[in-house]
Amino acid sequence: MGLGALTTLIRGGLRAGVAARESNSWKEAFIGDADLEVEVSAITQGGLEWGIHTQARAQYDEDRIGFTRRLPDCPPTTLGCPSIIVVATPTGLRGHTTQFYTSGPDVAKDSQIALESAHLFLRSAYGDVTIGRDDGAAYLFSLGAPSLMNVGASNSPVDYTGLDSVKTLNDASGFSEKITYTSPRLLGDQVGLGVQLGVSYSLDSSACGVDYCVDLNSVTDVVAPDIQDVMEAGIALDRTLAPGVSVEGTLTYARGSEKSGLVGLDNLQSYGAGLEFKMNQWTLGGSWLSSNQGLVDGDYQAYDVGLTWQPSRLGFSLGYGHATDDLVGLSSNQILGGVSFDVNDKVRLGLGVQHADRETLRDVAGTAQLGSEKATALFLEGGITF
Repeated sequence: MGLGALTTLIRGGLRAGVAARESNSWKEAFIGDADLEVEVSAITQGGLEWGIHTQARAQYDEDRIGFTRRLPDCPPTTLGCPSIIVVATPTGLRGHTTQFYTSGPDVAKDSQIALESAHLFLRSAYGDVTIGRDDGAAYLFSLGAPSLMNVGASNSPVDYTGLDSVKTLNDASGFSEKITYTSPRLLGDQVGLGVQLGVSYSLDSSACGVDYCVDLNSVTDVVAPDIQDVMEAGIALDRTLAPGVSVEGTLTYARGSEKSGLVGLDNLQSYGAGLEFKMNQWTLGGSWLSSNQGLVDGDYQAYDVGLTWQPSRLGFSLGYGHATDDLVGLSSNQILGGVSFDVNDKVRLGLGVQHADRETLRDVAGTAQLGSEKATALFLEGGITF
């Protein structure tokens, strides 16, 4: 095949943290998060790079009750609680995007491990193609509020409060098997505005990662949309305004077909947008996500904004995120503030505060009412990359 010598790339990271969390009373919280990425590739005489990429992730996130988790009790037999009629029986319901549900067993685990990438790839001057388990185009082109910490105003890989409910990543197909094409950066040298495009197709959205799992059979007596044939697209525009000053914007879209045909479920549609502005050591950014969750009535919307400043080894992060989920009556806010210190280019320490509060539906004496939860965590964390 005209392949040159094989090249192996191994990289990863380990992050750990401890927090004092206040939610009615003070208690400790611990997290650990690790990932390992392995890539083997070779370049043909014609300049094409072929290879295989895998990535595994493991996490311990004590008492996390965020995404793919059970909320306070609101059974389907209670008027106003999330429900769907299946064979004349009220049944619990969860949306595709958040996977929040209010009845049935809590299937969440403090410790999780998952293979989040296993695909073949081809890279060329005309773009990249991947086939296999990987993120979809909408996810790849999503932006979130910037943060120098392991936790942020949204899209956090870990959660010290246990109440994180904000995400703006358009992860319609998760880590399911798919085919994806991303173009090279176009037009930047000619008109000064760089353009990059991406599209992907997935037969099925059922797949589990550490943070987010779509498994139709994971929770007994709770129904979720069966989303298949997922098409995703993303576009990124970037421009350098002056030395050290740049701006980037992204738009994403995903659509999937709901195959169960149950009344109350619908084809999935989700839209996302992001904007990031960099000026020397400052980064200001925000993003937005809107999804119908594969439901006739149960939209999820979220937005965030964040600011970072890193004039030296010291860095400062500040962010805010907000989310609503009409299915479970969710209204959530999250605030982050922190200081980081780079020991070297591989080791970073952080100290900060994370606050989250939210309202959700729950059963109170046989009626669905909104109840509130809130938590504040003071945390110390560290991370190493290799």
